[in-house]
Amino acid sequence: MPPTLCSISLTMVDVEHLPDSVSFCRNLSFIKVSNCNLVALPENLQKLQANLNQLSLPGNKLTLEGVRRVLVQMPSLCNGKYIDFRGKESDKTLSLAGNSVLTTELAKYLGIEDTRGVPLSSALIPHLIARDGGMDEDDRKISGETKMSGLRKYSHKELSNATLSFSKEHRLISSEGAFGPVYHGTFGSSQHVAVKVMRGVSLHSTEQLMRELDALHRCRHPHVLSLVGYSLDGPKCLVYDYKERGSLENLIMYASDKASPKNNNLSWQRRLCIIGQIISAIEYLHTVADPPIIHRDIKSANILVDGSFNASLGDFGLARLSPEFSDLASGGQQSMPSTRIFGTPGYIDPEYSQSGKVSKLSDVFSFGIVALELLSSTRPYDSTQHPPWILDRFEDCIDYSGKGRSEVLRAFCPEWPSAVVEDIVEIVKYFVERRSRRRPNSSVAAAQINEIVDKFGCNPAQLQVQENSSEAECVICLDRPASHAMIPCGHRCICSLCAAETKKKDVSFLRCPICRAKFKSIVQIFVDC
Repeated sequence: MPPTLCSISLTMVDVEHLPDSVSFCRNLSFIKVSNCNLVALPENLQKLQANLNQLSLPGNKLTLEGVRRVLVQMPSLCNGKYIDFRGKESDKTLSLAGNSVLTTELAKYLGIEDTRGVPLSSALIPHLIARDGGMDEDDRKISGETKMSGLRKYSHKELSNATLSFSKEHRLISSEGAFGPVYHGTFGSSQHVAVKVMRGVSLHSTEQLMRELDALHRCRHPHVLSLVGYSLDGPKCLVYDYKERGSLENLIMYASDKASPKNNNLSWQRRLCIIGQIISAIEYLHTVADPPIIHRDIKSANILVDGSFNASLGDFGLARLSPEFSDLASGGQQSMPSTRIFGTPGYIDPEYSQSGKVSKLSDVFSFGIVALELLSSTRPYDSTQHPPWILDRFEDCIDYSGKGRSEVLRAFCPEWPSAVVEDIVEIVKYFVERRSRRRPNSSVAAAQINEIVDKFGCNPAQLQVQENSSEAECVICLDRPASHAMIPCGHRCICSLCAAETKKKDVSFLRCPICRAKFKSIVQIFVDC
């Protein structure tokens, strides 16, 4: 007698649809599909209802349209029982825990706020049978929004509870920025989010707004802040990933501010790494995102830093939600000048502020100002400095042609080694050209910055090894040098002088004195500035 399939259990497998052939397994009594991105059930699944006792579908992406016909045709599956949204499975129970899209749709469908513990036989099935011909226009609109965007739709009450009624204590940054304040929200005991309360969002329709949010949600880059949800009932809110260390602005120890323990963590190596991460995010928004996105408000307050000091660019694409820029949905360039200038004083492209016409090169300029901010540890506009604008001070330095130019630059970048300053200044000065046609595009800028990051060993992997390394003496000369040579494996075990002597040997490769890993080249790590 051939074997009989009585149960199916799938976990963490990418299966959007179960095959129709599953209905031929008439002895199936248990089906569990967990965290598999399942969006719909086979319409002929009702053929199994004679023996199927338990249908467990937690953690998927089911939609109401994807399960509606099956529930209509299989009311006996949960007759007299409950739809379980809490993960507590029992006989004759349909488990839908963790299907956030379906939960939202069902709540709207039934006109309730909480779908937990809804009697299936007395509440849901009659509604579905009454509408077996299909969902009405309102339900279709809701389902289309959630499926299209893939975002979680929060209620304003949920976000208000998560932020303690948007209290000042939960506000993440002191200034509201161009688009509204940001608050720290907590769901349960461990899920942390950042909630931005939007101002001035007045697109022509909800559908247009959802298309724009969908475009933002589809931006996937390690240094672009992820949009995870939204709320439209009441003040419009966007929900983002939360970064533990807050904004870059709060981490920079500005020369005009008093020293703070939290500000002493950004070494010049980490700052150079952040510069590389942000320009890679800008390049992604300009060249890979579909449609291309011009940020318009790049500044240190919109750069968020996580617990490992990796940076992410936030607030991208928000100017697209304004009707003044609705033509940007189909391109990357503004066709008509605007009377409203988005951005923050000190970071705004001079050409943009004069003409009202923005371009991708406007973002390159703003990024250049952030780079100067990290180089000099001074604010973009500081009334205590002379001249107050950071660009004017920088231009005074690079235009200095007399003796001691390196000392002038070192005074502008007091926390950086001279060799690094010479290299990076030669690049950044083109980012902040007042005429946009003289600036490189973001791809060229990213390539130039990455070359410097690699040259001085400042990518995240190398920095992690450096910061966890305790080598102080050169293992060859046993001296404590002013500069180490970092080998590609990450060790800082030899000084730059011994490394130079070693490189003179006529061999095709060298070996790390500690781990014996082969390498052909090194980078210098400056310890004593």
